Amino acid sequence: MNRARAVGLALLLSAAAASAQDAFPGRGRTVFLLVDTDYLLCAPCSAWLEDLARLLPPPARAAGLRVIVTYRDPEGEGAGGRRGQIARLQWRGFAGGRSLDLPVAFDDGRAFHELVTSGPAAWLLDFELGTVRKIPSPLRAGEVAEIAAFLLR
Repeated sequence: MNRARAVGLALLLSAAAASAQDAFPGRGRTVFLLVDTDYLLCAPCSAWLEDLARLLPPPARAAGLRVIVTYRDPEGEGAGGRRGQIARLQWRGFAGGRSLDLPVAFDDGRAFHELVTSGPAAWLLDFELGTVRKIPSPLRAGEVAEIAAFLLR
């Protein structure tokens, strides 16, 4: 990915995080879980998301855990188009079957898709320190506790 595209994606992620921060005042930290719909169909690929949601203490989940589901929309129909509807159905089926009650937003591939092409990941955004960190899937030992501590700090 070229530098200009990387900077653009970082700005989009920051804007999305700022919106989340506005919705949850007083929180300087947010964790975005970026997942492509293709990974929802692959049990080994999506197991980390289920593990994280199951193992993360409820106060940490409520403190700032958010999901962004990306999908490809080559027709450019946008969120209300056929591909957007399919992505929503895929997420509902995936999340509902695993009792994942997490806030979710959908990206038609224009904003975040390049960030998940190498696999799903957790992005830790700290507005107090001005830092961003990526934790790629699968999660390693201790990373769930690290994410919980990050959110509850």
